[in-house]
Amino acid sequence: MNKKLFPDAYRDWRDSVWQSIKDLGTPWAYNQTFTASYKAPFSTIPILSWITASATYNATYQWNRGTTMDDITTGNTIGNQAAFNVDTRFNLEQLYSKVPYFKKVNDRFSGRDRQRSQPMKKDKPKKFQRTIKLNPDSATVIEHKMNVKKVKVEAATVNDKPFAVDYDIKDNNTIVVKTTGNENLKFTISEVKASEKKNFFTEAAQYVTRLAMSVRNVSVRWRYTRSLSIPQFVPDVGDIFGQNNHYDVMAPGLDFAFGFTDESYLEKAKRNGWLLGDESQTSPALFSKTNEFNAEVQLEPINGLKITLTGNRTDNRTNQIQFMYADPRTIYSGSYTKTHIALATALGSTSADDDYHSNVFDEFLNNIPIVAGRLQSQYVGTTYPDRGFLSGTVMAGNEYSEDNGVVNTSSSDVLIPAFMAAYSGKDAKKVTLNPFPALSEILPNWRVTYDGLSKIPAIQKIFKSFTLTHAYQCTYQVGSFSSYSDWVTIGGGLGFTQDQLTGNAIPSSPYNISSVTITEKFAPLIGLNATLKNGMTINLEYRDARTLTLNSSAGQVMETNNRAFTMGASYKIANFNQVLKIKRKQQNVNNDLTLNLNIQMSNNNALIRKIENNTAQATNGTRVWSFNFTANYVFSKRVTLGAYADFQMNTPLVSTTAYPTTNSNYGISLNMSLAK
Repeated sequence: MNKKLFPDAYRDWRDSVWQSIKDLGTPWAYNQTFTASYKAPFSTIPILSWITASATYNATYQWNRGTTMDDITTGNTIGNQAAFNVDTRFNLEQLYSKVPYFKKVNDRFSGRDRQRSQPMKKDKPKKFQRTIKLNPDSATVIEHKMNVKKVKVEAATVNDKPFAVDYDIKDNNTIVVKTTGNENLKFTISEVKASEKKNFFTEAAQYVTRLAMSVRNVSVRWRYTRSLSIPQFVPDVGDIFGQNNHYDVMAPGLDFAFGFTDESYLEKAKRNGWLLGDESQTSPALFSKTNEFNAEVQLEPINGLKITLTGNRTDNRTNQIQFMYADPRTIYSGSYTKTHIALATALGSTSADDDYHSNVFDEFLNNIPIVAGRLQSQYVGTTYPDRGFLSGTVMAGNEYSEDNGVVNTSSSDVLIPAFMAAYSGKDAKKVTLNPFPALSEILPNWRVTYDGLSKIPAIQKIFKSFTLTHAYQCTYQVGSFSSYSDWVTIGGGLGFTQDQLTGNAIPSSPYNISSVTITEKFAPLIGLNATLKNGMTINLEYRDARTLTLNSSAGQVMETNNRAFTMGASYKIANFNQVLKIKRKQQNVNNDLTLNLNIQMSNNNALIRKIENNTAQATNGTRVWSFNFTANYVFSKRVTLGAYADFQMNTPLVSTTAYPTTNSNYGISLNMSLAK
């Protein structure tokens, strides 16, 4: 700016520059983070010290300046995100120890009581021994001075022959022998400890109490996150917490800055005139939320039997709100997962001999009209809304009539509950109609281990350890889904979509769910891990897995099954040089020979079942047998010699274009380390 030619313009320019410097320039972006945490002081309260609980809250707020061209602005963009976490743990074993009787029972069955009593060899029963001559005409009084309530009296002649005597206990230090005679007898008076005498009811009470204390630990974790992003936001960022005070109220507000908002905030912003509402800009506002719940329960009904129960549910939702229109539209999307149980139909099999017929699939088809009828009954007495594609039609504002459209039996609203009922073994008349079941619908998965057999003497002679395992994993999952763009709501998740051919209003939920999946695994169904006395380890396990996918858009159910039996063994020969009679010995080197063997047999197959005509088609199937053996010998600190042999045989069970194949490879290896 030329100061001499344009003094007035220069003065204005100079003032604007200094004002911009004082205001620290023009803000282009603003980021704010807020974090709060709390840990409950249960540890300082003795009666509640078995509880641990903490909570955290994190919130972020962003403001980004929009572009301006030819005095036309696109508006700013604001966004926030909030995350709330709660973690709780209940150590019930610690709670039990606060009650003396429970602690005594717990110590007894956990073995701690025996461990404490082993080193206390001094606590032996008291004993009194003396040779005494009986009185010929009166009772004989013996003072043992052991100060005990119960004693056992044994007598023997000088030749160590047992001699029966009749006696009474006078007090804690004296007994009276009522037997008379002239014999010299060796008396042995022993203390009878109360623990030596077991009472049935006492024993039963302790066993019942231990079983009631099966629950050892419980942990619960809940996480909730939400975020909101809004374009076309007019106000600039302010100085304090990013708030602009040029409006009658702070914009965008402390509730937005600290994450306490949901999609209803858009109505507040529109009322305050904070949004451009330019229909030529179609970028929607995005509201996302994730609700995640995890729980774990550890059980130990008896010593050595450990059961872990797990349950989780994750619900992700994203709403795209077209707020710039007079009649805002919302598009829904997201995903969903929860732990589930489908044991009622597990471990089944099909055969090509009857065209892969499945009773469970037949049940699924029978469930469809039942579920459709339940959904249809929810619309009785409702009224067609006067908005969306129904606005201005003869149906708008009138009571629902089946003549204008009924529930589509091939829609995901019908197929998903029917599918869940059939493959989960539930009643179609009672199964939930919500494709995103509530928290109460979480079903546990589990893992079981038992090493109590290793305490049996016959097994102890052969094995160092002997553990049985079993695990069950099952999840229900809704893949990414979206919503119908023309859906209009009547409340409670009910609404209508337009039939593209007839124009009728079809009762429907807003969700267009293309597929849901049930994944089930026995990992393993039964497994054995054992170590022999000579150090050899043995692993045996049988696994069964299946994946059931309902593709509602294609009208089919896809089933994949995998069954596998695995055997493994490992053995280490220490100091193999001695076997080879190699006399040289290196420092810090164990010349061990490690042998590993694995054998696996598995069956894999896949089917597609058509809903329309109840037919099944096998798409894939293979039987696999594999053998793997390796041997590794540590020859020196830097050299390891190895040998291996692999064999695998694949036999197709379905395809007519594939042929049985056999792959084998074997050889030796030399690994040399040059590192210092």
